[in-house]
Amino acid sequence: MIQGDYQLTASSQVVAEPLLLLHFILASIDPKGNPARISAELLSGFLSEESFVYKEFVFDLTTDELVEKYIYEVATATRNLER
Repeated sequence: MIQGDYQLTASSQVVAEPLLLLHFILASIDPKGNPARISAELLSGFLSEESFVYKEFVFDLTTDELVEKYIYEVATATRNLER
């Protein structure tokens, strides 16, 4: 038998350092239930919105237009993260 005090906090933080989780998904793969999204859900419970960012990029590189669209989306997201 273990005796002693036991305490559980309602909200805890694991780290204070900012964390960025990027997930690149091929358009032919269903993004629901993927490990990255599940990890993001779990981590968001421990990290503040200011210190945790999760971004998904769904891409299809079958045409030049889709490649350009993907490059534009990633470049825009990168610029927004730098701010």
